[in-house]
Amino acid sequence: MESTLNVGVIGAGRMPQRAHIPNLLAEKCRIVAIADPRFETAKLVAAHFGIDTAFGYYEDLLADDDIEAVVVAVPDPFHATVAIAALEAGKHVFIEKPLATNRDDGRAMVAAAHKAGRKLSVAYQRRHDPAAEVTRRLMGEFAQSGEMGAIRSMEWKNFGGEWDWNADPLISAGDARPDEAADPHFPSWLPRELWGEFSIFNNGLSHGVDLIMSLVGRPTSVIAAYPRWSATTMALFDWSGVRTLFAAASTEGSTWQEWLEIRYQHGWLRFSTPPALHANHPGVVEVYRGRQGRREVYEAPHEWAFRREIQHFLRCVREDIPESPTPEEALLNLCLMEDIFRQAARMPEPLPITSS
Repeated sequence: MESTLNVGVIGAGRMPQRAHIPNLLAEKCRIVAIADPRFETAKLVAAHFGIDTAFGYYEDLLADDDIEAVVVAVPDPFHATVAIAALEAGKHVFIEKPLATNRDDGRAMVAAAHKAGRKLSVAYQRRHDPAAEVTRRLMGEFAQSGEMGAIRSMEWKNFGGEWDWNADPLISAGDARPDEAADPHFPSWLPRELWGEFSIFNNGLSHGVDLIMSLVGRPTSVIAAYPRWSATTMALFDWSGVRTLFAAASTEGSTWQEWLEIRYQHGWLRFSTPPALHANHPGVVEVYRGRQGRREVYEAPHEWAFRREIQHFLRCVREDIPESPTPEEALLNLCLMEDIFRQAARMPEPLPITSS
């Protein structure tokens, strides 16, 4: 029988309420305490989920020697400060993505995890979706059989939509959030006018990078980048010889619109992700086998990616298996986000089309 894990939760907002706390409780963890500078909200969340103790300061939670692991869901600029403090206090850390908001902070977090001998797991749940496992299996079969030929291109597209399917209002006492602007922790070289674009890209579009890395490994280079959220964000990569396009925009639509499409010589595979907070709703995998002229739809088990990533984190702690993604993979993702913006700064002005 698995031992009960004593967990602390730092942050009392959407992700702890919608996903992390319910999933920890479902996995028979004991949530010892919750901490949030919005102390009145923290107390309400604690009462709702039957958590004994609420703190207004995460330092008080980390001082509790009974807590073995913490779930950290705080605004991105505070990731490094909170995670490093938790690791130095001897806690295993499960933290919301992205790892951090600049590569120097990310490196410090990875170093702190190694020094403490504790787990540092970053919450990229798409790689834990049952349909991602179907995708991984099929890609392995295609590589072995050669049926589909070589991969010619990959595309990841995200046009938004309804991702939070829970209509219940969030628990809140209406107390103010901490001021993130005091120290945004953005890369020192990043122009201020790009802070907003970088924040959105780093928080959201890094999901696509992580998903592809979990399937085919690390990218080779950034070819072109246009990270402007006001229009369509686009980036073009070389992924070990395969041209890979990212495109995203905020568009109206009630349904969630995100997919990864892998184009082979003789067909294609598409993994459409589900609305993130729709529990037990997996993604969908479609395959077109060109030589046979046949389209197939693969139904994955009805399990929730958020539940599965928490299960994996608990296994990491209990069985000492590697995190998924590893801290180094999460750091590489963060470095790529910076590289995208460095490339964008070097992009020439568009060449007008002339009539002669």
